[in-house]
Amino acid sequence: MVMGLLVTGLCVLAPCCRPAPESAPAPAGKGHPVREALAGLPAKLAPGAAIETGYPLRVHEPAFPGDHEFTGVTWNELFEEPGESFEAYMYGYKRGTALRSIHIWPLGQGGKRMTQATTLLARFLSVAFTSEVQVEEPIDPLPGSINTHFAQYDANAVLNGLMRDERVDNVNHLNIAIADRDMYAGKLAYVFGYADYVHHVGVLSLARLGDRTDGQAFKRRLLKLARHEVAHMYGMAHCVDPSCVMRGANTQSEADSLPLHMCPSCAAKLAWRIGDDGRERNDALAAFYAEHFHDFLQARLLGPPTRTD
Repeated sequence: MVMGLLVTGLCVLAPCCRPAPESAPAPAGKGHPVREALAGLPAKLAPGAAIETGYPLRVHEPAFPGDHEFTGVTWNELFEEPGESFEAYMYGYKRGTALRSIHIWPLGQGGKRMTQATTLLARFLSVAFTSEVQVEEPIDPLPGSINTHFAQYDANAVLNGLMRDERVDNVNHLNIAIADRDMYAGKLAYVFGYADYVHHVGVLSLARLGDRTDGQAFKRRLLKLARHEVAHMYGMAHCVDPSCVMRGANTQSEADSLPLHMCPSCAAKLAWRIGDDGRERNDALAAFYAEHFHDFLQARLLGPPTRTD
């Protein structure tokens, strides 16, 4: 996952990052001065902020661990991001102001794989963000957003195209584009996803998530990626907690090690923006996980069954 001041996403840094083409569009916007200044504040109130009486600072989501433990060099060791406290987030955003509708935009004609992915994604996002989700008709990307030499989308061009498309309402809805083609951003050779903090647009690529849409690993990667990017569109920065889906990842192995759940602080940020205490959402998440990932969770949380004979 890569984070800029405004445009941020889940990515893996390739060993050799090639530069973007000279004609590549500029990022979609400028930085967020309040969040930029407050990111990484210690666990205390920022000046002028006040916590609503009785509001829970920590919200505990049902556990959904990563596929394995990661022992390599982590994203945070490479980039030393400061993280963001709940108090800093609360100071930058008012409670109950989150947009509660998400529109999914398939890019081009993706076929069966795209249809299955968007169907699963729509159901998950409706649960994970307590939102109305609508899958829209496929749209064509902005002309010039495909780098034909590398057969990749330029993520920045895709975001700019979404903001300019008259069919995309990025004022009243969050908007996620889904691409079956590989994608890069700036000097990063490829990215899994990219999102804009301010303009409510993001894009995900299915290209590196696995070959089988109905495979469990593909599903876990897709849902982690989508949750991470939509949370960015809610203004949430990367997290430094090793047990949080909002952490950055530097390799596919590290991305697979991330959980699908948010840490208590990030879950509290989401509850703050939505304006609830997270309890109904947690119940819905637990039911969704049990339906789609029962065997995986049994193995990861309880370990393999032991023989008693």
